[in-house]
Amino acid sequence: MSADQPLPHAVRAEILNVVWSAFYYRDDFKSLMLGAGVPAAIYNRYDDPDKAKVKIARAVLDELQDLRAPGWRIQRKIATELCAMRRPANGVTDVKAGLAAIDQLRRAAEAANVIVDTEQAAINERKARAARQQKQIDDRRELISDLSNRFAALAIEKPRTPGSVDYEVRIGIERNGPERMIMQTRDNMGGTYTAGFVPMLRYLPVEATVETGADDDRYMHQVRTIIQDCVNQGGVSNLRLTAQCPCEECRRRG
Repeated sequence: MSADQPLPHAVRAEILNVVWSAFYYRDDFKSLMLGAGVPAAIYNRYDDPDKAKVKIARAVLDELQDLRAPGWRIQRKIATELCAMRRPANGVTDVKAGLAAIDQLRRAAEAANVIVDTEQAAINERKARAARQQKQIDDRRELISDLSNRFAALAIEKPRTPGSVDYEVRIGIERNGPERMIMQTRDNMGGTYTAGFVPMLRYLPVEATVETGADDDRYMHQVRTIIQDCVNQGGVSNLRLTAQCPCEECRRRG
């Protein structure tokens, strides 16, 4: 079946069955739909808290149907993403029913030649998802490193005189896409470490007042406190790239 053809009714019905049986949290469902290429404007049009996920899915599929070839390709991607699921999403209590729904969709997709090899499709989707997640991790690591370097440069290079004015600082992360953000650090062996960190759907801006007239130790304490607040949202507690502050509070934090 060509990607430029609409999904058969049987496949669309099984997609709705998977949405009903294999998803609990709305954010997980939304993430999959947007990740499959559903325009945010289309999804948000039906994203009503009082509307069931399966009703949102039906409305989105109907609108994609009306878009003809571009919409049909997104329909196919949704089917591929769902077939690539190895188990129901988080929070689903009846895992057996969720697995049965996913398996039934795979069979319907294969019968309609929507996906010729569901196992290979699952492998391809997992690889693509892993690549996207790794890029986000690398981008965030570069951003945090850049912030650390900028603050350190301010602490070392900018002369500060008593009585100078204070500055209000606001730091945020602007991002696109439905993937959850994950911060990472280094373990004691120098390897990448993300265990126990908190996936974030959005980043809350950090606001602080910087006393530019403070002495070096006090200024470095402010720098470390701001950076710590920036990364705490993702579950990172230890700073490894920022110069140590000699104060007791920072020594306790590590």
